[in-house]
Amino acid sequence: MKRVFFVIGVLLSLSIFCACSSDDEMGGSSEGDAKSVEVLEPIVDGEDYAVISDFFKTAFGGSYDDEKPFDFKNNLSNDDNPCVVINNEEDFKEAYTGDLSLPAIDFSKYTLIIGKTFLSAGTFIDNVNIKTNSTKTTLFVNCIVDTKGWYIWVEYWEYYWKLYPKFHASKIDVEVSKEEGEVDDSKKR
Repeated sequence: MKRVFFVIGVLLSLSIFCACSSDDEMGGSSEGDAKSVEVLEPIVDGEDYAVISDFFKTAFGGSYDDEKPFDFKNNLSNDDNPCVVINNEEDFKEAYTGDLSLPAIDFSKYTLIIGKTFLSAGTFIDNVNIKTNSTKTTLFVNCIVDTKGWYIWVEYWEYYWKLYPKFHASKIDVEVSKEEGEVDDSKKR
């Protein structure tokens, strides 16, 4: 009987050690293997950045106002597809259904992300970055719930765009996180 308990104890110990792993989905070793993670920060200046930014300010003008059309809604029409990854001019032309002239984007150097997230009033997008490895690409949308203001409870779709150094991904996951804090007026629209 002692031998049976001993064997069961050894098997349980082995199963616990096998179940524990130091790698998470976006982790991995630092030796540059397939799980090595690259963090991509959005580009916020450069040659034509002001022109691109002005285009999206106008195109996204109706993101939470039903009186104004939003010209990317067809591409972001459901929760299963909360963002679009655009890596060439043809895809950009296909994604945009409005009447504005598209800004020039050098898609040999850049990838454009257009997305949406459902927010309550007083919640603002603070930062959007990407973590990618050879098997998974995740877009992290970090939001701040403004503790300084007073807001009427309402929810709406908030649309965003970001330009990144060129990357390729057949599928991109989106994770939204929220934290409380005071929101800088530049984040408010």
